[in-house]
Amino acid sequence: LNLVYLSTHSQNTRLADNNTLRQHPTNTSIGDRGIQHAVEKHWNNLPPELRNQTNLSRQQFRAKVKEHLFAEHWDI
Repeated sequence: LNLVYLSTHSQNTRLADNNTLRQHPTNTSIGDRGIQHAVEKHWNNLPPELRNQTNLSRQQFRAKVKEHLFAEHWDI
């Protein structure tokens, strides 16, 4: 069961290569608070230079995400 899908389309646009997840529409406030919606929303809110990192280990990626979130929250 695959719940998360990369957003892809056939047109050649700037958005085609930005490594975003397709956000599924929700019909209820419960759906808006679901894990699938949260993952898609937070992943797409990461800066592209962080989303497109393919040469990092999981630990390195997690450290960079934490660094980004702390900097965003605390205006560092």
